[in-house]
Amino acid sequence: MKKWKVFTDNKGVVNIIEANDGNFFTLEDAQIMAKKIAKGNRAVMKFKNIEDDDVDITLDYTSILTRDEIINKQHSEVKISKAELIVAKAQALKQKQLYRQSTGQQKFENKRKYKYTKERIKREKIALKDAERKLKETLKSKEE
Repeated sequence: MKKWKVFTDNKGVVNIIEANDGNFFTLEDAQIMAKKIAKGNRAVMKFKNIEDDDVDITLDYTSILTRDEIINKQHSEVKISKAELIVAKAQALKQKQLYRQSTGQQKFENKRKYKYTKERIKREKIALKDAERKLKETLKSKEE
């Protein structure tokens, strides 16, 4: 009778092999357990294809984020967007003062820089709104 064994090797890869000392009588049960282990450990899962013995099937669970990690990531994006907006506003105040104090040719250059910083503020406000909207959607999807 065929038995299947699920184990993790030195590299952290979850493997399914046919072995006499296996814990599972069917390959499907072994695959279910290996998927749970791979998802929990965020590892790579490898097993032989039954129909074609030369082909190994590999599933990668390393890039899957949990809900809490997604929410924390969204919170971080909101904080970063707020910080960028604060920096842009401070830079705009500095450019505005330079523009008012300058004369002659420097006045045109400082005016251009001041307009650029005002546009940056607009972009940062949009980025902050997008980050807050994504966070709201993420929190809403967690409740469901």
